[in-house]
Amino acid sequence: MDELTYYTVIPCAPPWPRGEARIHSGGREVAAVRSEPWPDVLTRPWPDGLKGLPWLPWLLGHKHRTAQSRFVVRGADGRPILRLHEREPIFRPTVGVFDAEDVRVGYCGGAFKGGGDGIAVRDTAHRIVGALAKADGSSIRFIAADKELLGEITGTPAGYAVTAASDRPNARLFLLAATLVLIAWGRLSRP
Repeated sequence: MDELTYYTVIPCAPPWPRGEARIHSGGREVAAVRSEPWPDVLTRPWPDGLKGLPWLPWLLGHKHRTAQSRFVVRGADGRPILRLHEREPIFRPTVGVFDAEDVRVGYCGGAFKGGGDGIAVRDTAHRIVGALAKADGSSIRFIAADKELLGEITGTPAGYAVTAASDRPNARLFLLAATLVLIAWGRLSRP
């Protein structure tokens, strides 16, 4: 999607993440982020859902505390672009990243505290696609394992300006996911 090269994510209703956000590019709204029901989480196989849940999360009661909703980014035409499902943390928080066809393409995971540092995006084989690192001021860079810049997120008075810098497969999708996770976890600040 060409609109996901340079865009601004604008959280609408405090407190986000339970509210919604708008994504603007070229002076127009190109997508919206909303929480939508997801009852299928109970019947989808682990790690996407709860079917076949390993014993440790089961003992910790994750089956009963799992959110049956997820954030869906829908384009202006109403079709889904990205879906995010936040799981109950065991040792660290994780958010599943699903593409437009509802297939898991990876996940975001990170440290308990701090800014963008410590949050990594991994593919389904658990390889690091990119990690977030603080740059200068209110900027965070999304850097691949081979040190290539995949994108940058900057806090602005209007929202969060996101610039994709790579055409690698799913890089723009992962950059959008990382931005939304940072906003949801309260790790981005505006000047």
